[in-house]
Amino acid sequence: REGTVTIRSIMTTNVFVVNEKAPLSDVARTIVECHLSGLPVVNDEGSMVGIISEKDVLREMHPLFRHLLESPTPSLAHSAKDEGFDDISGITAGEVMTRHVQTVSPDTPLLEAAGLMVLWTIRRLPVVEGGKLVGIVSQGDVYQSIFRRQFHMQPAPLE
Repeated sequence: REGTVTIRSIMTTNVFVVNEKAPLSDVARTIVECHLSGLPVVNDEGSMVGIISEKDVLREMHPLFRHLLESPTPSLAHSAKDEGFDDISGITAGEVMTRHVQTVSPDTPLLEAAGLMVLWTIRRLPVVEGGKLVGIVSQGDVYQSIFRRQFHMQPAPLE
């Protein structure tokens, strides 16, 4: 596979993580302040134990989102839309995170990663090497890299 572009070339290595004991209000704050849609969850030893998304937080915040994300026949007419937001300060990231996380290695080809994201309907892939979290890639990172290479575009300048 010489010449194959891999995840290593585009992954973010400075990965924002949240501890599994962190309250969801802290998770939401990190998501907003760092402009993320989700992030890996780690234990006290720093090992990745799950992943949490903005949808996971929203599901806990309001009955309407719980209904929309979990009902086999979701409807915006659901009676919960007029109810207030729930207090999520006592709920931890570890309680609502996805535990079985799909990961890739740094040597995974870009097209394979793109295919896995479509197949698994996920928006971010933690990158693991030797059992250790070494990076993360988003769907946008992967797709934009493919587009840049296919259409001979230069990477955007760093701000």
